[in-house]
Amino acid sequence: MKKIRTLQFQITLVVGILLVAVSIILTVNSIYSANNYYGLLQDYEGESIELLPEIAASEAIYDPELIEEDKVTFADMMISFSVQGLVVMFVTIAVSLLIVYWITGKMLRPLYRLTDSIRIIDEKHLHKRLEKVPSTEEIDQLTRSFNSMMDRLEESFLVQKRFAANAAHELKTPLAVMKTGLQVLKIDDEPSLEDYEEVTDGMEQSLDRLINTVNSLMFLADEGLAEEFESNSLGELLETAVQQLAGKAEEKKVSIYMQCGDSSIIGSQTLLYRMFYNIIENAIKYNKEGGEIYVKAEQKDQTVTVQIKDTGVGMEPEDIKYVFDPFYRADKSRSQQIQGSGLGMSIVKLIVERCRGDIRIESEPDAGTTVEVQLPVNTAGTEK
Repeated sequence: MKKIRTLQFQITLVVGILLVAVSIILTVNSIYSANNYYGLLQDYEGESIELLPEIAASEAIYDPELIEEDKVTFADMMISFSVQGLVVMFVTIAVSLLIVYWITGKMLRPLYRLTDSIRIIDEKHLHKRLEKVPSTEEIDQLTRSFNSMMDRLEESFLVQKRFAANAAHELKTPLAVMKTGLQVLKIDDEPSLEDYEEVTDGMEQSLDRLINTVNSLMFLADEGLAEEFESNSLGELLETAVQQLAGKAEEKKVSIYMQCGDSSIIGSQTLLYRMFYNIIENAIKYNKEGGEIYVKAEQKDQTVTVQIKDTGVGMEPEDIKYVFDPFYRADKSRSQQIQGSGLGMSIVKLIVERCRGDIRIESEPDAGTTVEVQLPVNTAGTEK
């Protein structure tokens, strides 16, 4: 396995290579320049001597023996100068590398502290965040990015936790009903036909509820939804959904008022119908006895806004942000008198996203809920 070097070591190594290269070039150049400027060059046969410009300009006559002696002295001086230059070069390189290593370590210290802080964060400490420390812009950006990532990760874990808790609650009830019915039959030594029919009816309802829940989960997990888009009449979709729900509205004495135009929206007809059906069905289920529902559509530019407002029980502000979570149901709707799996609004949210739209919810306790859906309008006929 290849050994990973620290960033401090790598920076020092790169600086060291550059420093060695520059130092060698400068040292060699200085030695060469000194020898070329002050030196006396003589050919191998000793026939000619190149003197310094000052010496060449002089009219004095020099003794060859003195010149030879000066050459020897100059050679010794050049050797001493070269050795001294090399020693100074190596000492300078060594000291410079130590200084670079120390400065780099000091500059990277905030990064080391950041790494230590990240290391202690695990699944039990997702709430912890990195503290901002005075440092470089890069470290500050890294801190902000990490904290933002942890916010999203913590929210994801919380969603999964809520999903597990809500799913367990939703699946527990029908299973408990089925188990209770079987226990009743076992306790009674001679159960009557009515007992069997009652238990069978209860188990059938529980099984239907479980099947609907599983089908809804499979729908949410289907990645191939709404691959094709087509033009649909908004008024026809809403009218069809209202007609299908007329029986439930009549049972609860809920009045539905519609005000829709002739807008043509883009999306899968099946998915759009199911989206409106789920929203209106919720408006009926969570409405008050004798309540009202107002369905209004208004087109503006390239989008149409469908507003479905009811006069029902409403929701608390803290419930609104979780209403699209799978299996989530507000406390007032936990009662088994209101049938449902808690997946309806999750499906609505998925369909809106697949149809390139947007959804917004406003609600007040005991004052009702308003659901607004914005969808793209078809302006050029059928689109595939």
